[in-house]
Amino acid sequence: MDTRLMNLKLVLSELGFSSSIDTLNDRVTFQKAVYLAQAVGIPLRYRYSWYIMGPYSRDLTRDYYSLHEYPLHGADTDMKHVFREPFASALRELKGAMVAPPDVSLDQTSWLELLASTHFLRTASRLDEESTQARLSDEKPGLSQYASQATRILSDLGLIPV
Repeated sequence: MDTRLMNLKLVLSELGFSSSIDTLNDRVTFQKAVYLAQAVGIPLRYRYSWYIMGPYSRDLTRDYYSLHEYPLHGADTDMKHVFREPFASALRELKGAMVAPPDVSLDQTSWLELLASTHFLRTASRLDEESTQARLSDEKPGLSQYASQATRILSDLGLIPV
C-alpha cells in the first residue's frame, strides 16, 4: 500500500472510523472526516470544492476506492506507523469534536457535514458568519439550525475566527 493510502487509513483509524464505503453515509463521513483532519493540520493534500453535501474531493474518492481494494493487505505493517506530535494531539482534539454536542439532534454523518460545510464556507469561500448561516439555510435547511454550535466548535478548535 502506498504512503498516501497508508496515511489515509491511519487518519481514519485515529479518528475511530472504518474505511467502509458501502453506504452513502459511509462515503460522506469519510469525505468530511478527512476534510476536517486536513483542517487541523494533517497534511494529506486533498483539494476540495463545494458540492451538494459540502466539501468534496475527487482525488479522495479515487483513493478511498483504492483503499477499499486493500481491506486487510499489509495491516500488520500499517499499524507500525503512528502520527507524531503535533498531529497526534490535533487528531485527538478533532475526534472529540466529531461527536455532536448534547444540544444538537443530528447523527454523526450530518454533524460532520455541518462542521465541514461551515468551515469550508468560512475559509475557502471567505463568508462571514451571517453569510454562512444564510447559505446553510438555503442549501442545508435540516442542518442550518445548528450552525451556531458548529461555529463554536470550529472556533474552539482554532479553525475559524469567532
